[in-house]
Amino acid sequence: KATVSVLYWWGDTMHSVMSRMRPGQKIALLTMVLVIAVYWVVLVGKGSAGVEVKTTINEEKVEEKGKVVEAVVMTDLPTAEMIMKLDGVEEKIIIEIDRSGAPITAANFIALIRKHFYNGCVFYRAEPGFVLQGGGRDMDGQHRKPPYSPIKLEANLPNDRGTISMARTNDPNSASTEFFINIKNNGNLNAQQGSQRPTGYAVFGKVVSGMDAIDRAVLKPTAPGGGIHMLITPIEIVRVKMLNK
Repeated sequence: KATVSVLYWWGDTMHSVMSRMRPGQKIALLTMVLVIAVYWVVLVGKGSAGVEVKTTINEEKVEEKGKVVEAVVMTDLPTAEMIMKLDGVEEKIIIEIDRSGAPITAANFIALIRKHFYNGCVFYRAEPGFVLQGGGRDMDGQHRKPPYSPIKLEANLPNDRGTISMARTNDPNSASTEFFINIKNNGNLNAQQGSQRPTGYAVFGKVVSGMDAIDRAVLKPTAPGGGIHMLITPIEIVRVKMLNK
């Protein structure tokens, strides 16, 4: 009803104005109104006229002064390919990155891939029936310096089997480069309702191909170290690249 009232008001106003104008002025005014109408329909109304609008991440805005500052949720899932060397054979792991529950975390991972940060890193922690962890150390065990500042915890998706999640310290907002792959449904790693401080671990994607190689990798020989099980021979992450956006 409000829209109809506005249209009536607009029509009366235009009639009153045009009745006092010369023919040339009327043509100029009608041309201007037509241009504005076309602009509104084509550009402004596009998103509400049943046309699917897809957004993509702006790579120039992902990095700014060493920080991940912006991520835009996409309507489709970007996909990464990880090559892992296991028993001398290069195994392909395909990861779908899901920004729906952790947009900043996903943007951080994509930015690290585009910087080739993970090339030559290793999986160094193997917990059978729990997780396979890596992404922040070299073959000699040295920690790689993160190129970005730690990111805010976004623990919104479940840590189910095959999902990839960010590792962190006891500080919930300390995740930077290391990640782990869940070997089983790890509900204890999900955010706990009612907690007074942020809890859980941020899932930002899942393995859609190559999980059999992950299952074999997590069973490799380990030795105790720092309260976790360290792989005696770390498993090399040869390279990681984006397959699409």
